Amino acid sequence: MPAAAARTLTVLSVLAASAEPLTVAQISARTGIARASVSRLLDSLCEEGGITTDGSGRFTTSLALWRIGAAALNRLAVRDIAFPYLTDISGRIPAHVTLCVPEYPNGIAVESWHTVGGQLMSRFPARTFPLLTNAAGRVIAAHESEARREALLAVPLKQRTPLTRTDPGELRAELDLIRRQGYATIDREENEDVSGFAVPLLGPEGTAAGSIGFGRTGALEAAFVQANVPVALGVAERISWELGWRQRNESRVS
Repeated sequence: MPAAAARTLTVLSVLAASAEPLTVAQISARTGIARASVSRLLDSLCEEGGITTDGSGRFTTSLALWRIGAAALNRLAVRDIAFPYLTDISGRIPAHVTLCVPEYPNGIAVESWHTVGGQLMSRFPARTFPLLTNAAGRVIAAHESEARREALLAVPLKQRTPLTRTDPGELRAELDLIRRQGYATIDREENEDVSGFAVPLLGPEGTAAGSIGFGRTGALEAAFVQANVPVALGVAERISWELGWRQRNESRVS
């Protein structure tokens, strides 16, 4: 690990472990890092929002870091709960199955499974994508607060294929539709050869703790969606129940 990164983690760990804000001298004493280096590092972290100061030379971690930590814990919980269901559903729906969780601040982390006969054969590590570029991310965004959705829509998107939709107004209308129908579809917008759909995994407050994506090669087929979305929604509802969601899922294919 680069020295600067190691020092950053060390300082953040000391601040997180302290019940009270710390001075530069206290941080230096507890980390063994020279005061001048600590001071420069704290200035940079304050500028980036990683820590805060009370104005009297004392520092503490910011809420931004707690949100990152909470997101990491949430990802582990979603993965552990969803895993048994995903190995089962991958044998029931003829598609490439992915588990997606929000990645702070504007992306999703995607993990993939490959199973044969209900047995896990391989598991691919998480990759990060912009949140609104695929169905799995859009179904998560659709269940965010209005303020959060608007913040996501303000982030410019790249034209990845000729079919990619990047207009905020069009995407805003799509997120409203996704919220009403309970699932999202996509047709060769992120990849010219891939289409599919995604269903949300809801947490206790009704926001999406993650989503399950189902991708296939070729154009989106209405028959594929009609046949498999109800199955996916049923599995997602059971996972959501284990995540703490208690509102009846009235989503349906229309």
